[in-house]
Amino acid sequence: MLQAAIDEAYEAGLLSECDITIHRGAGAYICGEKSALLESMEGKRGHPRLKPKQKEPEWYFCNPTLVNNVETIA
Repeated sequence: MLQAAIDEAYEAGLLSECDITIHRGAGAYICGEKSALLESMEGKRGHPRLKPKQKEPEWYFCNPTLVNNVETIA
């Protein structure tokens, strides 16, 4: 359903400059934590990353990344 909405937005020209990809998680409860989800998406074990003292952006394969839970979007 979400993929269909993204496809419609691309076809309507609303996302021409934007690349949106849906990644399905492994389903582990811990993957609800952002950094654990990113670890899982990179093919690693879904464990949370160590948190720096300063707030820094999340990274996915060395790229700054926005992570949203599908429940948040709904």
